[in-house]
Amino acid sequence: AAPPASDLHYPPSLISNDLDDLGIGPEEEALYSARHDDRVERPREHNKHRHLSGRYQNYHEEVCATKKGWKELYESVDVDGNEVIILNSIGGQNQTYYSYECISPCTACKGVMGFSMCKMRYTYVKMYYQLKYGRRSSEPKWDFVEVPSHCACELLPEDAIDAECPQSRQ
Repeated sequence: AAPPASDLHYPPSLISNDLDDLGIGPEEEALYSARHDDRVERPREHNKHRHLSGRYQNYHEEVCATKKGWKELYESVDVDGNEVIILNSIGGQNQTYYSYECISPCTACKGVMGFSMCKMRYTYVKMYYQLKYGRRSSEPKWDFVEVPSHCACELLPEDAIDAECPQSRQ
């Protein structure tokens, strides 16, 4: 029998706007940071481009606030568009995936001019499931199902009608 959900210890859910959580080094962090005008020229044989001096200011606010954490999935859609039921408790463990979800979907993106909206985007992960409807003898199988993967800022024309967020005009 599977242990009760209260006994399972998953990493805590994180809500963060901090680049430290990404586990990236200073060079990669510079790509996500505002640059000052104090640059250092490196020798031409090394690289033709100018480089940062190492001093830069970080902005720790996301355009679309995101909640990160481990999630269990109970229902989804497979790659063919069929509704499926995820079969948890495989060998005593539930199936989980790491998710980045919009905290406030269908709201304006922070700091973006014009009409924009934070929207969920999805990807596929392999899970053990069976079809929810249709063939009664649907055998459980391993295949790809849709899961929420990240929150994206979508730029839209002023007069756009959005099926996902029909009443979100701001």
